[in-house]
Amino acid sequence: MLDDKGEPFIAFAVHKFGTRDSYPVDNWRWGGITALVDLETGEIGTPISYSGSGVYGRYECHPDSGAPIMGVRIPKWKERMDEILCLAKSLPFLRYVGWDVAIGDDGVT
Repeated sequence: MLDDKGEPFIAFAVHKFGTRDSYPVDNWRWGGITALVDLETGEIGTPISYSGSGVYGRYECHPDSGAPIMGVRIPKWKERMDEILCLAKSLPFLRYVGWDVAIGDDGVT
């Protein structure tokens, strides 16, 4: 988002995970998992899912792989946020945008 002075900022971030139920996508409505990311630390919060029938699930680990999710810190979080803000700054006509980005070893795509 852009503030009143036209400077970009990140209002919030979520990490999305696909599951067997949501395959081939990570869609939350189809059984994917979503977790808020702490903007200061890059730490992944409590992952939740929605079954479509009104039932919410909470996880500490991925239900299919068993890999830890909650409390994991995204590597190079500050650098990746800076990249996203730089992209936003290059598009000043977009006052608000919601991007899906992939974070890899070489940066944001």
